[in-house]
Amino acid sequence: MSEPFKIQEVSLGSDVSDLFRNLERIKTNKPYEYPSLNPNGDPYADYQTAQEIVNAFANSHPKSLEILDQRVDDFYGINKDPNKDKPQIYTEVKEIIQKLLKENK
Repeated sequence: MSEPFKIQEVSLGSDVSDLFRNLERIKTNKPYEYPSLNPNGDPYADYQTAQEIVNAFANSHPKSLEILDQRVDDFYGINKDPNKDKPQIYTEVKEIIQKLLKENK
């Protein structure tokens, strides 16, 4: 039997995946059932708020906030249905990202 796929180094994609895992953990107040893809483990596991998670992401990937902003829309299905009711965590994260983007201009 072959070994499961394992990322060899930290990547933007694995960090975005962990970011969303942890936002769902905060939203549902339940641990996320799938393991981190990061070889060093989940970098956001100890954070308890969306603000802390997004700030940690911004510190690691400061030039990728626009990408994250787009992925948030994708993750919560806003691109498919702009009229969809937006969950509180979505609105909170978008506001945090927009503020960071303005600060970094």
